[in-house]
Amino acid sequence: MQTFVHYAVALIFVFSFVVQLDAVTVNPLAHICPTNKIAPRRKRYDTHPRTFGQFYNLLTPNNSPSSLQEQPQEDLPDDCGDIEDYDENDIGSVTQRPIRRQGYQRNHFKKKGSSHSHRPSQQHLINQHNQYGKPPSSKPTRPPPAGYFGTNSYSPPKPQQPTEKNPYLEALERKPWESVHKYIEVRRGAFIFYWLYYADGVQYGSDHKPLIIWIQGGPGHAASGLGNFAEIGPLTMDMRPRNHTWVNGRNVLLIDHPVGSGFSYAVNETLLVKTDKEAAKDLLRAIKEFYNTHKEFRKTPTYLFGQSYGGKLCPRLGYYLHRAIKHNRLKMNFKGIGIGSGWVNPKLSTLAQPEFLYNMGVIDQPTYTKAMKLARNMSYLIDKKEYATAETLDNTLFHILILEAGMEINFNNINQPSDHSVVTDLAEKMNRYVKPTLQGVCQTLTWTWLAIEVYESLSDSFLVPSNKFLETLLDRTELKIAVYNGNLDVVTPLAGAANWVHALKWHGAHEFMNARRIPIRGDKNGFYKAAKQLSFWAVFGSGHWVPEDNPTAMEHILEYVIEDTNLVHPDINTKS
Repeated sequence: MQTFVHYAVALIFVFSFVVQLDAVTVNPLAHICPTNKIAPRRKRYDTHPRTFGQFYNLLTPNNSPSSLQEQPQEDLPDDCGDIEDYDENDIGSVTQRPIRRQGYQRNHFKKKGSSHSHRPSQQHLINQHNQYGKPPSSKPTRPPPAGYFGTNSYSPPKPQQPTEKNPYLEALERKPWESVHKYIEVRRGAFIFYWLYYADGVQYGSDHKPLIIWIQGGPGHAASGLGNFAEIGPLTMDMRPRNHTWVNGRNVLLIDHPVGSGFSYAVNETLLVKTDKEAAKDLLRAIKEFYNTHKEFRKTPTYLFGQSYGGKLCPRLGYYLHRAIKHNRLKMNFKGIGIGSGWVNPKLSTLAQPEFLYNMGVIDQPTYTKAMKLARNMSYLIDKKEYATAETLDNTLFHILILEAGMEINFNNINQPSDHSVVTDLAEKMNRYVKPTLQGVCQTLTWTWLAIEVYESLSDSFLVPSNKFLETLLDRTELKIAVYNGNLDVVTPLAGAANWVHALKWHGAHEFMNARRIPIRGDKNGFYKAAKQLSFWAVFGSGHWVPEDNPTAMEHILEYVIEDTNLVHPDINTKS
């Protein structure tokens, strides 16, 4: 009898645990805190690892999506639409994924539009990996459109001493910014973290002001830190007020995506997304659940802004959102899209890179000739949808550009030096000062600016374009769409962006081609042109990170897209 009682108690415990795991909007403090977050150098290589992920899989043997939405906002396959899906053709192509090289890879560091390229010693890489109990492995061999943070030398900071001051809390004491942060389970065992800043830092009445959903690039860069403190949030990386924050008069929703980036996590590595379609579907589920939780924003004018690889995902995600709204499966007042430094058409952006570097004097003619030959071969393979083989050539292209330039190439801003120490400091501040204040975040997770495993998991999708989704949005919707790009950007050169924007096939293409250019607000900040709902902005003095490099131009773009005359946003002439 006693044995039966023990058995019954055990069953009740397991049942209650499974029920607890079915939650959608998650407070990790009320759940088991996973220690095997999929993030750089945090994988375990034990022969018999004992992780929460393994126990979770025993309880949930299948990974079928849980019921995430209240009716009528269910998530159905039809939300993905009827456009030819590049991803299905991409991964099934005859070419196979290229083998990653060991040793030196291209390492471009990104902060404020800057990148850093250096040649780390092999022993340095070995020591760096071994401090996490992980054998050396190859780095991603291609700098992502949002920059590149290979050889991440960040190590977890020492625990904060009781008497130590917290500059983040001190900044919030001077100016409180009301916000909310939560987890959403987008697939069973896959959790996305979001951070919502209320307009002007005040929750009351915020639903009457526009909402911007920010999609970071990478893939694998963390919006909770980079987008937040390095670009558009209320505080800078020095924990000082940002004069040009997007939170002035607007609500800003930052999403750590794909799963495994920033504070988002997966209970095992198999849950990492491998295609743009999977990444966009996770975002779709997260946004649906956001509106289920924050119903007050369902009528709020909402705008989707993406940067770099996030800009590449925006057309696909925007299309999924549009279809979900059209079929009454999502209540959202979707008004427009902003694409900044977008990797929308990798073919045309890559073709413009060698010429940009040659015209700037960074490479000489022999290097230019070799680079252009590689870029044209890449273009041919992309047209044939042999993306994996094309990526191999892309790796070779970047090696040539780096090794033969004879100088550090800042791929995010050709005129700026690297600033490695600043972003390293940001990672330390995120873990030491910011993370302890986020009550919904598991404190055993280490925040990093780039999740290497996430980046590598999506590597076969790097060169897959998304321009067809953008063309469909222009033809089938009234969404206002702004594309903007800096003139100092090497990853997505301005000429490449201009080429793919003018090559879009839609009903307003002829009118757009002949539209007159208009100066952007301020002194020599560039030009924009517009036809129907599409506008294109050539931003001067800016690299890959337009919001931080040229806030005056960025503010003009925001006002143009949002067009809310009830809000007053003064011109910004200086950076904070």
